[in-house]
Amino acid sequence: MATNGNDDDGLNPRQRRLIAELLRQHTANAALEAAGVGASTLSRWRREPAFVQALESAQRGLFADGYAQLLSWQSGNLAELQRLASEADNDGIRLRAAVALESALIRRYELLALGDLERRIAALEAQL
Repeated sequence: MATNGNDDDGLNPRQRRLIAELLRQHTANAALEAAGVGASTLSRWRREPAFVQALESAQRGLFADGYAQLLSWQSGNLAELQRLASEADNDGIRLRAAVALESALIRRYELLALGDLERRIAALEAQL
């Protein structure tokens, strides 16, 4: 049962509002102003484990949403780079497209490897 405006996450409504604004605004000062929270309050909240955990979780969720959107565009982007690398009239454009395509494929491999490492580490930690 919630008490003093806190839900199961241990945050009060002002803390939840500030987290939302921190994700939405371009600067911490703009977020503080939009949420009606002072800098000293944010400093105090940043020492509260529930607030820190909720903020980090919200940031991970925002990143995951953006990453999913980028992945949805990836096939089309790679196809366009491939087309430019083979069909562009200008040598410079073909070269830049080929380099960008190779770079994108290398980065894709790195991200897949990092994801695999993260899963393997989580599995090992779960065994402890």
